[in-house]
Parts: sequence; structure tokens; C-alpha cells
Amino acid sequence: MNIAAGKAFRERARYEADRYGSDSWVFVRELLQNARDAGAKTVRFETTRTAGKERVSCRDDGSGMTFAHARRFLFTLYASSKRGRSKTAGRFGIGFWSVLRFSPHTIIVRSRTLDDGGWQVRLDGALAQVVREEATMMVGTEVVLERPVSEIDLEERVRRAVLRDAPFLSRRDPSDSPLEVLVDGRLVRAEPDLPAPSLSFRRRGLRGVVGLGAEPKVEVFAHGLRVRDASGLDELLLSDRRKEPPTLSVTDGLAPRVIIDSRDLSVLMARGDAREDRALRRLVAIGHRELGRLVRAELDRFARPSLRTRIVERLGDLWSAPRARWAVAACAAIVVSIGVGWFGMGPMSRNRGASIGRIVPRRDPV
Repeated sequence: MNIAAGKAFRERARYEADRYGSDSWVFVRELLQNARDAGAKTVRFETTRTAGKERVSCRDDGSGMTFAHARRFLFTLYASSKRGRSKTAGRFGIGFWSVLRFSPHTIIVRSRTLDDGGWQVRLDGALAQVVREEATMMVGTEVVLERPVSEIDLEERVRRAVLRDAPFLSRRDPSDSPLEVLVDGRLVRAEPDLPAPSLSFRRRGLRGVVGLGAEPKVEVFAHGLRVRDASGLDELLLSDRRKEPPTLSVTDGLAPRVIIDSRDLSVLMARGDAREDRALRRLVAIGHRELGRLVRAELDRFARPSLRTRIVERLGDLWSAPRARWAVAACAAIVVSIGVGWFGMGPMSRNRGASIGRIVPRRDPV
């Protein structure tokens, strides 16, 4: 790559990397996402300082890449091998270049698949020089970023980035298993949690917690990777964003708090939002329902409702579930079909049917 081409590519790559916000540590999330999509079980970040340089490396035990694959997809903007794969978190072909936000002087990428030998590419920070080298390593991928020493505590910054953007990252398969992330040998992980009063829940493809706090806040994750924050659930839907926001009157400690992680959301290119589809609308509906359950539980602590009220509320919860509505509709259709068939026979048909098998007394001739 010549200097002019390298400069043009870097400017465009940096422009796309800036989509992810002003935080220069967003590349931690993107490297974790790539590792997850490669089927990794463990990701190890290492931070070091030697000879006037500071280094951050990210190594995973995923499936790795051949050099041909990396050249076609990793080192090319907007090219992604993940499109159309439902279990992957990334699909736009720009996430890797968020490493430019670290302002590295050197970028090293090395990888190995199960069937091919290892390879390594060394790039300078301006992307003007690209050198391919041989490398010996286990199956997986490693990215190393180097720059002059700064006053930043690298370990602490990487750790904070993991807890902020990928606190409960899940593996690609099985999707309910946690992906272990270690920073300088220490496991970094959290679970969806809120102070009391709160209520945890799990639904198909969803898990989360609702609570009541000082300020309203909704945090949405996909596969354990942060998507966006909002002040309310309805703010997640584009149709509701066009409306005038409601005036909030919140008593201290009674503002709704929600943390939801979904494995079905379709995240947009900038990672800061999700496509408004069935999965997002279902997430919002379940969040509202769980908040309702929490509020009723808190009210029950002070005023025990009557049996009739509890039955009505329970039936309401069941009716709000989509599967329940389908089941009731199916039962109603069956009952109507039976009724139509019964009345369609007509009175004469029913009388003839009723006379079948009737015992008629025998009369002897006189």
C-alpha cells in the first residue's frame, strides 16, 4: 500500500470508527465482539510497558482466520463474512478499525486456523506500510496495539471498558454460556443486577432485571454487548420518539430502572441503536410487563389484595403473553366450529340421531 492510498484508507476508517462515539476505548468492545463471533470461549487482554512503549494485546481462542480471509474481510472496509448469520453480533465490516481510536503507532494482527499455519501482519499507525510475517501460535487471533508511553493506567481503562460495554458477554454457541474475559489475568464480569426493590426475569432469548431508583434509566444489551441507554422503554421505539415526551413526576426512589439483554436484537451500524422490529417491540413489551409485576409486588407488601383481585391480575398477565392469546383464540375457534357443526345439523337431523338405538316396545297382535 503506498502512502497516498494508506492515508486515504486511514481517513475513511477513522471516520467510520468515530461513529461509535468519542470514547477512545470503544475498540475493546469491538475486539470482544469479533472474538465472540469467531466462537471464542476465552479472551485475554494483556497490558505492558517496556522501552518507552505501552502495549495492549487482545487474544482469543476462537476459530482464527486464514490470511486470505483477513485480507478480504478484516482489512477491507464494509466487507463482512458475518452477514446473514443470525448468531453473530457484528456484520458491517468496520468494527476492527475502531483500534485507530487508540492512536497506535504499530498494529500487529496474527491468527491461525485449525487447518492452516499461522500468519502475522504488521502495520504502522498511518497504514502506509504493511509487512506480512510468519507466526507460530495456537488456534485463534491476537491483536496488538503499541504507542508511546502515557500516564494512563492501561489495565484499569481496559477493565472499565469491559464492564461498561460487555459486562455479561455471552458465547456464540451455546448462547447462554458466559464468555470469559480476563484483563492481566483477572476475570472481569458482571451480571444484570439492580439494588432492591428489584425483580430479575428470563424469557425466551431475553434476560434482565427491573427496579425502582432515583432516576429513570433503561440499558439495552445484545449478546451482553451494550447497545444503548434511554430514559424509558418507549423511547427505544422510533414511533414513540416522535411524540412529545411525557412530563415525569417521580417520587424519590420510585423511578423505573431496566436492564435487558437480548440475543435477538438487530443492531445498527453505529452500534448505538437497534432496528425497530419484532424483537425490539417484544423487548419493550416484556420490560413494561415486568415493571408492572414489580410495582404490584411492592404495593402488595403494604396492602394485601383480595383473592378476586389476585386472580384478575394473574389472568391479565397470562393474557398479555402472545402465546396465551394464540391459545385462547385457538380454543375459541374450536368451540365455535363445534357449535356451528351442532346447530348446522338441524332439528330433524338431531331427532333422527337421538332415535338411533331407541328401544321400541313390541306389540303383540290382538
